[in-house]
Amino acid sequence: MKRLIVVILFFPFVLNASHFEQTANRVLNALYEANGNFIHDKPALVVTEDNDNAAFYLKRSNTIELSTRVYDVCTNFCEDSLSALAFVIGHELAHAYQDDLDIGSTSFLAYDHHHDAGIFIEESADIQGVFMAYLAGFETISILPDLIEQIYVEFGLSKELDGYPSLEERQKTTVKVMQMAEELIHLFEISNYLIGVGEYELAQASYEYILQWYKGEEIYNNLGVSYIQLALNFTEINYFPFAFPFELTWQTRMRKPLKSRGLSAMSEDEMLVFQSYLSKANTYFQTATKINPNNIESSINEICGLYLSGNFYEGDERLSECFTMNVNYEMEARLQTVKAIGLKLRGEIDKSDHMFQNIARQSTGLIKYQANYNCNQFDLEDSISQIDCSTIEFEDRNIDEIRLHRPNMDANFMALSSENDIAISIAQKSNSMVYTFKTNTEVFVIQRVFDHFPTLNNEPNLEKAIQLENGYLYHCHDQRSAIRFNEKGEIKDWVKYY
Repeated sequence: MKRLIVVILFFPFVLNASHFEQTANRVLNALYEANGNFIHDKPALVVTEDNDNAAFYLKRSNTIELSTRVYDVCTNFCEDSLSALAFVIGHELAHAYQDDLDIGSTSFLAYDHHHDAGIFIEESADIQGVFMAYLAGFETISILPDLIEQIYVEFGLSKELDGYPSLEERQKTTVKVMQMAEELIHLFEISNYLIGVGEYELAQASYEYILQWYKGEEIYNNLGVSYIQLALNFTEINYFPFAFPFELTWQTRMRKPLKSRGLSAMSEDEMLVFQSYLSKANTYFQTATKINPNNIESSINEICGLYLSGNFYEGDERLSECFTMNVNYEMEARLQTVKAIGLKLRGEIDKSDHMFQNIARQSTGLIKYQANYNCNQFDLEDSISQIDCSTIEFEDRNIDEIRLHRPNMDANFMALSSENDIAISIAQKSNSMVYTFKTNTEVFVIQRVFDHFPTLNNEPNLEKAIQLENGYLYHCHDQRSAIRFNEKGEIKDWVKYY
């Protein structure tokens, strides 16, 4: 999994008139990097004096034209001016990713009327623009209604004009876009937690729902992680006595009875399921690395999937390519870990264990603990108890009057997967978000809490936590809770689940 929450990109709080084009390009760069799909070339951005469109995407030249009058509108939003600009640019950038766009240009203002583009194409661009802005660290949803209205006023479209949707029409669409974008963001954030607490099937259904609207590299990678975790965990038996770099909750799998003969001990039916999950995981990993070859994270996951599939030759080729890339020490250690796992899968135990010993001596945190376990340098109970939650006190009361063991089944549910009959209800509370998943056979409720933090009687040993891009995750399995810390060791939010 790439990360648990987004990395915020820092920019000046307000737009500078003399550097409008430079700032607009910085926003475009941030959105393009956040999407991570580099098969499509980044559009050029040109600032114009256009009075008819506010922003324009020209497919033939792959260019976004941005009116200076949009700047005047965005600056009205003060500290949110960059977020306002990110939505406008993100909308046009989304058109660059639309392979089914069959028109030569799009107009931010004329929307579906002026260029005879389908309303779905434009709504999809709105939703993708908001989601891309969110991944890049901009907060656009709350300002959308005011932004659309001010743009209409600036361009003299307050009254209905031929060729343009009315302000009332556009505002109705904006409300719909806000609702759908919020759903995608909520799904994305809780799906990352779902992987962290081992609910891989629910995470998979959530990511696949997001993928219908947003086809970014991170979604493909996390979908692959969901499927490869399903492949490793769908049975009551553990067939692989070692931990992979992508596993956030690898200790849980190690609690299962171990079959030392590995995959050869699987039944025929189990093998078919395993191969099906693994095939889907590999497809998603390969897509992620295809659209962003420089993302070492998805490349590592892809190699793991290839080794588990028995494709050692292809896995070795990809691994050799990764070793030539410019990576930091942590990623170098993870590549070494994957290489050692490949050796162990081949039966070259001594060579593999020697590599794991070197990794453990030179590393810290999760990589060190996984290397020690993979080398059998300490026993199972020691490895499982590496996360100690005994000094963490969770409040023995309801938060926002929620009792998770009594889910609200009268809520409005949104279908995520018709294949598995998975649906979700999302409820915003004063201090938390409550997500209720239901399938044909069970109900799973997870509450993400932004206040009422657990009490830490001792400083947590963050070296033993799961390291994220911008913090750490403590999964307290026995308390059915997980806590997210920032880099300073401060609690940002936490979840409890049932």
